[in-house]
Amino acid sequence: MLDRTRAQVLKGEAAASVTMVGIGLILHGRRDVLPVSLIRQICTFSQRNALPLHVASCAYLSALNPIGDRDEKRRLTEAEIARFETLHGQEDSEANGGLAGHVQALKACLPRS
Repeated sequence: MLDRTRAQVLKGEAAASVTMVGIGLILHGRRDVLPVSLIRQICTFSQRNALPLHVASCAYLSALNPIGDRDEKRRLTEAEIARFETLHGQEDSEANGGLAGHVQALKACLPRS
């Protein structure tokens, strides 16, 4: 089941992405904290397929990750925001899942360095 779900995620199926995150949370037994391995997995999907959901999710997860060096997390977040804008534009369109507005909000909420 995991292999089939992973294949669907790589094709860009949003429902499969949600399922994959849910499976990861169940396997780790904690609903309140996303494990670093899950964040890495989503960011790996982002790098592999550049789908709007994965790129935006990686940006958010990098920004919200409570573990790690603050400057490194900011660099990763800014890189994913730039990737999203380059790949999918800044307009909320059906093609990018309406995520551009969320990415712009994240960008506005980042504290100045």
